[in-house]
Amino acid sequence: MKKLLTVLLIALLILSAAACSKNTPAAAAVDPAQWKTLGDIWDFEFCRSSFEEDVYIRVFKADDGYYRVETDVSQDVTEKLDAIGFFDEAKNEKEKALMKDLPVKTVINLSEVLLSESDLDALAGKTGQELLDMGFVPQDSYGFSTQEKSSWARLEKGPFVYDVTFKEYVDVDDNPNVAAVIRPLTVESAELAGLSQYSTEKEFDINGGKSLADYEAMFNEG
Repeated sequence: MKKLLTVLLIALLILSAAACSKNTPAAAAVDPAQWKTLGDIWDFEFCRSSFEEDVYIRVFKADDGYYRVETDVSQDVTEKLDAIGFFDEAKNEKEKALMKDLPVKTVINLSEVLLSESDLDALAGKTGQELLDMGFVPQDSYGFSTQEKSSWARLEKGPFVYDVTFKEYVDVDDNPNVAAVIRPLTVESAELAGLSQYSTEKEFDINGGKSLADYEAMFNEG
């Protein structure tokens, strides 16, 4: 139980759902082959992180690209991280001091599967069903209203999420199956919204992602 509480506390301390800014200037060219420790990447633009069991995962933006790194964390370091106060103004610096020398185990360039502006522009005119067939899966953010002239949904595809606007206006009940709502709708535009939760999951495949079947199963129970 103590170990579980420790892991949960550390996860709360360093987990962030904030996405990277989409408009930051490109940094100097980077060489991922030179990233040997967390200290080598710590000061790049932070996107989100997770801490599961003894594995720390950090996603960040460097040279206008998005990267994911993993490292193993010992029990000793975990306990020291646990001792850092949640509201400690020097929390980031203290975490860096404890983790900067940890070896980077894996580096994944997430930008390899990031949809480009031209890719997103090409989605215009497609139906929601076609997006679902392409691997897009709804998140919890959406806005549908005939009165407010709103028709959009945040869709996840692999490690990224995109805001998609539709041409038709519809009304929905509370907690709708967004996949069912968007199936007949026509895409007007789409843009990058940020990183998905999947981007920091321990079991990760750059070509994988959230399952539409799992999403819709929530609405088929009972």
